[in-house]
Amino acid sequence: MPESDGNLLPHEQQRFNLQGLKQRQLLADELLDIGLRGLNRVGVLPYSLEAHVFAFANKSYEEAVEAFRYGLYFASMVMVRATIDAALYVSKYTVIDKIEGFDKRIGGSISSHINCRKEQIKWKDLESEAKALGFNLKRIHELYRIRDRYGNLSAHNAERYTKDIIKYAGLSEEQRKRVKPPKGFISERDAYHVLKRTGRFLAQIRRAYVKKLLKH
Repeated sequence: MPESDGNLLPHEQQRFNLQGLKQRQLLADELLDIGLRGLNRVGVLPYSLEAHVFAFANKSYEEAVEAFRYGLYFASMVMVRATIDAALYVSKYTVIDKIEGFDKRIGGSISSHINCRKEQIKWKDLESEAKALGFNLKRIHELYRIRDRYGNLSAHNAERYTKDIIKYAGLSEEQRKRVKPPKGFISERDAYHVLKRTGRFLAQIRRAYVKKLLKH
């Protein structure tokens, strides 16, 4: 039933984000495997640790991919930022207290706690963990760029775009030739490549954390 002025109600309007859904299904499935493959292996200690310690990061990545599947690119990029932050946060501050009764057939139990007294965690805290896990400066910069260029932009889209377009408008014609105009929206292509990189980062962070833990 339309609104009183005759216009369609929001739920009756065409959903443009569903266009291309069939083609995105395969891409989304590929992305899920990149970031989450192996986490359901019962009784394999490294994978049990990855699933236990990185539960929030893994779930954030899953939701980022599912948002992409349905064409919700802003939402997807916000969850990409959440994935990176959660992965580095738990890697830096999670202490494993006990691992008991592990058997390759049935698994076992893991207990842990977070050792962090800071009320607010900033990027420099997370960046230090990326360095500790063996990421070089180029890859750390890429992580930061993903968080800022796609995650923060999506979380604060109106504010960021307004500031960027004002800054761009203030450039001279010659200066504009050397920079790209601000983007107001996230394309499917950009979202896919950002998710692919994030999935690989997530898997690498998990592996590096477990490797470091099992050495001690």
